[in-house]
Amino acid sequence: MKNGKIGVGFIGCGYIAAKKHLPLTAGDRHCEIVSLYSRSRSRAEECQRLFGGLDTRVAASAEELLSDERVDLIIISTPNDTHAEYSIAALSSGHDVVCEKPMAVNSADAENMLRCAEENHRFLHISYQNRFSKQAQFAKQMADSGALGEMYYARALALRRRALPNWGSCSTSAHQGGGPLIDIGSHALDLAMWLTGSYELDYVAGFTSDYIARRGSSANRWGSWETARVDVEDFAAGFVRMKNGVVINVEASYALNSSTEAEAAADVFGSDGGLELRRDGLTYIHELDGKIASERLFSGSGEPNEAEHEFIVHKLLAGDRSCEAANQALAVCKAVEALYASAASGKPVCF
Repeated sequence: MKNGKIGVGFIGCGYIAAKKHLPLTAGDRHCEIVSLYSRSRSRAEECQRLFGGLDTRVAASAEELLSDERVDLIIISTPNDTHAEYSIAALSSGHDVVCEKPMAVNSADAENMLRCAEENHRFLHISYQNRFSKQAQFAKQMADSGALGEMYYARALALRRRALPNWGSCSTSAHQGGGPLIDIGSHALDLAMWLTGSYELDYVAGFTSDYIARRGSSANRWGSWETARVDVEDFAAGFVRMKNGVVINVEASYALNSSTEAEAAADVFGSDGGLELRRDGLTYIHELDGKIASERLFSGSGEPNEAEHEFIVHKLLAGDRSCEAANQALAVCKAVEALYASAASGKPVCF
């Protein structure tokens, strides 16, 4: 670190980087954006103009960025199929890494990422930011305190009615590894597994469909899509049984004929109470005076992106390179991979 600041390099300067990581890093007095790389040089130059300083460079390649001695931390916001490649290269060259979710498109790559972080004594964090919202943090405290009793069932929900991303490689399986299950569904699954403390998989059964994806829809949030370019599911559902006995139902969609939507949502049920976690609040359901009561504990969420950023910076400044969240993201990756495998074979996958 130079002058007590974390030198940050960015691999990937697309929408997620520009809306999430870059502005938070630029506004943090503990950080300095020192290098940017994107396959689109013009995009990197635009981010340099918007978020960089006088000493911010635009690298001609990822290798050039990795060789920049000013870079301590690398933030990776690229298509899913490149997460492992870039993360392993960064970790191997002595950098700490924050990688966008999902961890990787398969568990073998994810395991290699984690192994590389441990062997090189580097920090690796996978950006499942929704667990950092105020209501999610409070829900975790309640679950860990025993307020719900014995937790046995959860729902992971990521349901859009018509919001299939139709730009870039977002709907291409070769680059993304799948559709809503690996994308927004992995956020909800992360929340359900985290809240219940369940990471050891027993068996899973999955289902996917592409009825609406292959037909197209003019009601889509970003306009209809070219059906020939979409080869991912528009809906996925699954049953995940953990070795501790907890059962998690997963539902994820880009397009579903439903009256309601829910994204980054999780319901957790225990013998003494339940929690319904949503982006706009948290509800606690329990018995009170001989009746079932529903208490709204939170309305609004604060800003999970900011809280996650502060968590990362605090760990790095303290020299804490433990990778607990990456270990947990590996379990999410294994579950998603197994759900896709089950959907393809029509049979459960056992661990």
